[in-house]
Amino acid sequence: MFKVAICDDESNEAAVIKQHVEEFMNSYGILYDIQIFLSGEDLIASSVSFDFVFLDISMGGMNGIEAGMKLYQRNRKVRIIYITGYYGYCSDAINRAHAFAYLPKPVEKQQLIDHISELVQIIGLDQGNEIEIVLSNVTEISESGGNVYPEETVIILYKLREILLD
Repeated sequence: MFKVAICDDESNEAAVIKQHVEEFMNSYGILYDIQIFLSGEDLIASSVSFDFVFLDISMGGMNGIEAGMKLYQRNRKVRIIYITGYYGYCSDAINRAHAFAYLPKPVEKQQLIDHISELVQIIGLDQGNEIEIVLSNVTEISESGGNVYPEETVIILYKLREILLD
């Protein structure tokens, strides 16, 4: 199960991100738990070890760079995606908080989906599982010819690590 945090002091922005994450995870049958935080302090107070975090930079109190640094100090495997309207903090986000990505507000759905897909695959590999998400059209091949289905179809391939018995 993927543990996801969204931290943004603007609840409407957090709700949009949550909706995109839920749509992606549900469409692939991926188990997840999402928690929303409205401040960096609340995020840091959580004892959950998140797999990935969507984090705003400009918030009242603790800013997203500080929160990201504290998260990374506590969990070196956390992946942080900054979603912000501030472009001047990119260097700090990458060099101090080890950001996975830095996306501008308002967030573009497809850009967010692309990063979530990549995160799911990377975290799967870190956990010893190879998770490949392939987006493609399906072509049916028969004796009478081939039909291409125009809808985007998702194929999920899981290759689990073999368990060796003593």
